[in-house]
Parts: sequence; C-alpha cells; structure tokens
Amino acid sequence: MRTTRCPLCKSNIIVRHRPWLGQSIRCLSCEAILEVVFLNPLELESTYDVQDSRFEDSLYYKELDYIE
Repeated sequence: MRTTRCPLCKSNIIVRHRPWLGQSIRCLSCEAILEVVFLNPLELESTYDVQDSRFEDSLYYKELDYIE
C-alpha cells in the first residue's frame, strides 16, 4: 500500500495495489483523474479534471442553445 497527495486538492490518496506508470487514479475528494508519473516516491499528475470539464461543457452547450 502506498500513500501520496493529490496535486490539486492536497488530500491523501491511498493506492492499495501496486501502481504502474501511466495508470489513471481518481482522487475521491476532488474527483480529479490523475496519472502516475513516478513510482518511487509515488507521484501523480493531473491529466483531466472532471469538475472543470463538466463546467466547461455546460457553458459550451448553453452557448449553443442561444445560437440560432
């Protein structure tokens, strides 16, 4: 079991299995999707933030709704 911190919200992330480079891991606190970029010590990097994408998508669709 390995422990690291989320680069976005700084909460602790516990990885119970053996991680590998390029693996996607979700932060349970901020729901960000993170990628394993270094194994010893375990280091994660933000690749795609779920909350930001929802916000951006909703703005995009609202803009399309007003275009006629």
